[in-house]
Amino acid sequence: SASPLPERSSLEMRLGTYWLVRIGVVMLLTGLVFFGNYAYQNFVVRFGPLGKVVLLYLASGLLLAAGLWWQRNSLKESLRNYAQVLFAGGLAAVYFTTYAAHHFENLRVIENALLDGVLLLACAGFMVWIADRKKSEVLALFAVGLAYYTSVITRVGSFTLYSNLVLTLAAVFFLVRNRWAGISWASLVATYAAYAWWRFFHGGEGWRWAGADEGLWFGASFLYGYWLIFTVAVFLSKHENIAGERRAAFLTFNNGAMFTLFVLTMLQVDTGKFWLFSLVYGVVLLALAEASRRFLSAEPITKNAYLTQGLLLVTLGFVAKFSGLQLALVLAAESVVLFVLGTQRKNLVLQFGAYITGALAVAWGIDGLERNDTRGLWLEIGRAHV
Repeated sequence: SASPLPERSSLEMRLGTYWLVRIGVVMLLTGLVFFGNYAYQNFVVRFGPLGKVVLLYLASGLLLAAGLWWQRNSLKESLRNYAQVLFAGGLAAVYFTTYAAHHFENLRVIENALLDGVLLLACAGFMVWIADRKKSEVLALFAVGLAYYTSVITRVGSFTLYSNLVLTLAAVFFLVRNRWAGISWASLVATYAAYAWWRFFHGGEGWRWAGADEGLWFGASFLYGYWLIFTVAVFLSKHENIAGERRAAFLTFNNGAMFTLFVLTMLQVDTGKFWLFSLVYGVVLLALAEASRRFLSAEPITKNAYLTQGLLLVTLGFVAKFSGLQLALVLAAESVVLFVLGTQRKNLVLQFGAYITGALAVAWGIDGLERNDTRGLWLEIGRAHV
């Protein structure tokens, strides 16, 4: 009969220390918006762009100072939470004031888009540093999200690519150092989404495929870098929040996003080497499966995920390169190799892959055979052997 009391107490504490402080900050910011609107219509409208930006920075500084003072002097947990949210709101205000200083015409005091992007990235970097000092995952997620927003809106040269690379390293740092899995997932999605935006969205032209004269290999090299950094995170992270099925899902998204974006990048330019890319990428994933077997032996699902994806891509490379009886013989050879390895290691994934490739080999063999064409059969055997 006494068991519901702790739940009720816990709900009341969470409501008082978690939700009410956030509602209070929202009400405070709402009041500031109405006050700012009144002041703008009656007083601030007389100021120039520089005066308006200075006032916005001043208001942001007041929020930061109030949040910092409350954090240091408050004894109650509710006030500490309130102060932390208020401090985060001040950081957000500084960030968006810097953004408005270039992108809003009536506030424009920064004419250079690259300079504004660097300043925005510096603001986000400062927030990341503060989040690491305070061990606040929420603040870190907020900062990294704003930084990715910066990399998307600042379409100057390769700023987006370099910014994404830095943010990817920051997310992996947080994952390894503080074991924050949430920020790693957010960074994984945001990195590839920002690359897709940079690669395929061209302002007034809208969405279109990439052209051969747009530095495809330069952009693809950053794509490889993102994939490599997140792959390193798969092996370095030991936290339970990214273990087992979560780790397998993380690496699957990473591998799939890299493969898809690379293929879409080269789709209209160089389709003749798709088989080679698929084959090489598949072999790399098979090597990672072996590394997972050694370094993540407690999580066989990671090894099986790499193994399945690697076999799929290797087979896809063979299908894209060969045809007819030649393809049938290559798949048959692959089936034998997989069956032998699967039997020796007692691996169901390898054995299942052997059955699938064997069935595909039979299907292509039947489709490619012609009646009484023994010469063609021996020719294809010879070509496959070579």
